[in-house]
Amino acid sequence: MTELELTWELPTAGLLGLAAAAVAVLLVLPMALVIFPRGIFWPRKPVVGEKVLSEGHSFWRRIGDAVAKRPVPAATVAVVLLAALASGLLGVK
Repeated sequence: MTELELTWELPTAGLLGLAAAAVAVLLVLPMALVIFPRGIFWPRKPVVGEKVLSEGHSFWRRIGDAVAKRPVPAATVAVVLLAALASGLLGVK
């Protein structure tokens, strides 16, 4: 599969990682949802008439509203930021 000794075990490790994720999703998560009380996963019970998060003014809500108003400048800023962060990899061989 590969000529480099260092990468012979990569497919095996990838397969084991996928198998572990599948076991966790298919077996462990459903059991945890049944065994543990509802409060661990959903700490608050919604009340009728209560202000919902989508009506609030949290930090992430303001960021989302700004991106929704101006998606092109937000995407441009994100691409420029990612390019600046990745520029350090230009000299890597």
